[in-house]
Amino acid sequence: MEQQANKRNNRVVSYQGETMHLAEFVRRAGFSKIMLMTRLNRGMTGDAAVESALSSTYGKGQNARRGRMFTTWLRVARAINS
Repeated sequence: MEQQANKRNNRVVSYQGETMHLAEFVRRAGFSKIMLMTRLNRGMTGDAAVESALSSTYGKGQNARRGRMFTTWLRVARAINS
């Protein structure tokens, strides 16, 4: 996986000072890749796209358990920085 991160066509996302490529961020956060890419393609910054995805109700059903720990971490980090 690490070699795939060193390509020119990877999207890079910055959220609260942490920068990583889109696929790694999606893997950790549990968001839909399309959800985040759509927001970034519309011109949102990384912070705005992630905040929008956090507040979205899309994919929050019973089966959407993947990435809950990271999402909780993002909310705690957001509360600390406020």
